[in-house]
Amino acid sequence: MDSLSKLGPSLQKILVRVLLHLHTLLSEFKSELESCYEKDGEDVKRWKFALIRKRGLDRYQKQIDDWSERLTRRLLLRGLAMNVEAEAQARAERQEKKTPEVQIQARQTIPAIAALLPTPQEHSIKSIGGSSAFLASLSDGTVVLVEYKYFGKDASVKEKMFTKRSVRDIATMLCEANARIGRIPGTGAGGILKCLGYFEDEARFRYGVVSQLPSPWSGAPQRPLRSLRDLLWSPENAKGSRHNLNDRVALARSIASAVLEIHAAHFVHKSIRPSNILVFDPDTPDSKGYPYAIGRPAVIGFEQTRPDWEESERLSSGVWEEDIYRHPDRQGLKSRVPYSILHDIYSLGVVFIEIALWRSAVSHDRQRDPPLLVHNRQFWGSLYTTRCQEQDPAKTKALYQKLARSVIPQTIGGRFASVIEACLTCVEGGFGEVEDGRDNDGADEVAYLEKVVESLEAICL
Repeated sequence: MDSLSKLGPSLQKILVRVLLHLHTLLSEFKSELESCYEKDGEDVKRWKFALIRKRGLDRYQKQIDDWSERLTRRLLLRGLAMNVEAEAQARAERQEKKTPEVQIQARQTIPAIAALLPTPQEHSIKSIGGSSAFLASLSDGTVVLVEYKYFGKDASVKEKMFTKRSVRDIATMLCEANARIGRIPGTGAGGILKCLGYFEDEARFRYGVVSQLPSPWSGAPQRPLRSLRDLLWSPENAKGSRHNLNDRVALARSIASAVLEIHAAHFVHKSIRPSNILVFDPDTPDSKGYPYAIGRPAVIGFEQTRPDWEESERLSSGVWEEDIYRHPDRQGLKSRVPYSILHDIYSLGVVFIEIALWRSAVSHDRQRDPPLLVHNRQFWGSLYTTRCQEQDPAKTKALYQKLARSVIPQTIGGRFASVIEACLTCVEGGFGEVEDGRDNDGADEVAYLEKVVESLEAICL
């Protein structure tokens, strides 16, 4: 009980609800199981397994297994978050005892635990639709994911070293996150790809981070690997949705779970948007791919990722098609506030709107050469003209909220709309609405996203 008291009131409430749900499922399973027996004489019982009854039992068994796994993962993720927080506090206490000169040197020195890899074969590099990431082959033929960070042709030695150190540090952080998360059963199964290391390719003015792909994509995949943005842009969507709406809820839940793993390891992502989410089609031979089914996602695009205890630089790209996924306080070249985990959750809310509508907020103007990214009329609907005229980020956020309140409930249901609304208002303290519309007990930021995941787990269309 002492350990449970350390988890905080928010997580305690979640665990109580999960345990109550498990208790209900087990009671129903027990009743269903007992009904399969029939007394014959005094103590003799014989099975009455009809096919439909067996299916019912199998369904209960699967639900019990799923909820048990959720409970285990939730506890272990919170334990991970608490351990990392304790490590960060101990690190800060050690730093306070050092002189300012030593502190500066310590901040600049990051252990290079990520491996330096050979440069992938240039002829093997292939683009991924709607993403800045690439597929490439290693010398042994293994297909991997590559994400580049470029430097200018006229870059000085100092600038090159800065870019190289940045890529090395990103790979190091990913390896560290992989190591932390990988100790938890049921995590890291595609939600966050395993980082293999980094490589140098100075002849092409770039360095790269290499991540492992799940099977069969690491071999000779029969189906193309696509980003969420590419799926939302697919011409097949013009024929209408041919996948189950539950697939969209499952996709949102898996993305939120992957981001929760990142946050539990005490990192902020800073670039959550559809171009940084890969979607792997179901890999069984007889399974249908998109557009008939939506596969499992993996979050990529870690070029801006940092530990959540490090000071934020408050710098941003200022590119509008990236800013539309950022909280108003974080838009523009110079942000007004430091970046926090809550800003990641806001970005999730915008992505969830796109998933609910199954339309991208951004579209191609194919009449331009090269094609120009513009606001998507189909996404905004009756708000399109207002959105094109509106330059105030706060008012753009208000338009997102209007979509969540007026359009999303009709499309995918009120419960999903409530999750979106909670994500969009979490920075301002509105996240308690996910739980019961009133309660915000001051739980930490990781617990906020736990509420999102729990709410998505409860939705079944």
